[in-house]
Amino acid sequence: MIVIERADLLSEEINQEFCIEPTKVCVELFAHKFANPLHQRIALLGREVYHGPKLKQMNPESIVEYPAFYAPYFKAIEGADVPTLMRTQLAEIEQLGLIIDEERAAYRYAEGKWSIKELLGHMVDCERIFGYRALCIARGEAQPLPGFDENDYVSNAQFDARPFSSIVEEFLALRLANIILFESFTEAQRILMGNANGNPVSVRAIGSIIVGHAHHHLAVLRERY
Repeated sequence: MIVIERADLLSEEINQEFCIEPTKVCVELFAHKFANPLHQRIALLGREVYHGPKLKQMNPESIVEYPAFYAPYFKAIEGADVPTLMRTQLAEIEQLGLIIDEERAAYRYAEGKWSIKELLGHMVDCERIFGYRALCIARGEAQPLPGFDENDYVSNAQFDARPFSSIVEEFLALRLANIILFESFTEAQRILMGNANGNPVSVRAIGSIIVGHAHHHLAVLRERY
């Protein structure tokens, strides 16, 4: 059995919400799980501070590079470093997968609202779609990229029928792929513009949207579930 110190990976809000002592948190992972390369990589990334090329800070009041309806996401992460946030959110989601059981994962705070499984499933869908949009625009795609109906996607996915651990694993794999993808972009690629859901958007703006979107839903999870 391998014991990994993880207190430094958790946000203060998660520590408080789930009554985890912030000064010393040990997550016990059986060797067969830690042997999974995905979890090995997550354990390393969660502890790393991004030292790659610095992304130019975007003014959240400027909507030249993204649709106005994403402005709250930019305000919420104003001043933060996007690559570092990508890593810390990766660790937060992994931790949630360890402390939320199947019964709790099926909880919904009101009739007609998403369960925790569905909320994370929605985050999975968006992680994949936003990453694909960034890839297409960075590669020079000139065709408009389609939008999607988030409620239809969640309804058709049937996330409640899946083990919560499976949804967590999917998010972790996608976020890891997006971390690698965004760190592969050159500065020239980051500022490329494309069209998604009928709106102009840049590659670097999509990176901020990815972490802003996850930040929003993690806050909803803490406040309402």
